[in-house]
Amino acid sequence: MNDGIIKYSIEHTVFDARIPYDLYGELEAVRSRLHCLGLIGVNAEGIGYGNISAKESAGDSIFYITATQTGHLEKLGTSLYTQVTECDFNTFVLKSKGKKKPSSEAFSHAMVYGLDPAIRAVIHIHSLALWKFMLRRKDLATKAPYGTQAMTEEIRNLYSKQKPLDSPMFVMKGHEEGVMVFAESLQRAEKELLGLLGDYLDADLSI
Repeated sequence: MNDGIIKYSIEHTVFDARIPYDLYGELEAVRSRLHCLGLIGVNAEGIGYGNISAKESAGDSIFYITATQTGHLEKLGTSLYTQVTECDFNTFVLKSKGKKKPSSEAFSHAMVYGLDPAIRAVIHIHSLALWKFMLRRKDLATKAPYGTQAMTEEIRNLYSKQKPLDSPMFVMKGHEEGVMVFAESLQRAEKELLGLLGDYLDADLSI
């Protein structure tokens, strides 16, 4: 399993790119709850999984995302949220600032934001149960390996004929356990994810 390995080219500036305090509070509150549920964490091999990002305002070109390999941490300080300033989908080069490099899924987050300027939050979690459930009910799905240029292109193609916010989640068929959810706010994205969890539990499937 290659989770946590950055596959895109990155121009990272080590810099104290302070995340806005209110945005940090929102991100950390949601991330903490997802960590408690095991949807963000670390696997048996010691590799972190799951990440979360948000924009301060709709339409912003900059977003903040959890730094790479932070899944083992229950709480994150402000320095472990990295600022992504630019993504070039043609050259697959990402520019960022912060104490640490961004999550290996930063490019996928960037593509989701590019679907609709109203999108302000993206959550990527791991759950084998939810992953299998979404595949079983034939939710929107990508097939490419995580963190690749092919993945970003598939995300764009998924929503070429429908409004992204009408179907704000997809399962990553080529990335076992991976699920992505997005929305106009962190609170709404978390609500969508919890709704998915509720659907799964209502289906009376074993966890």
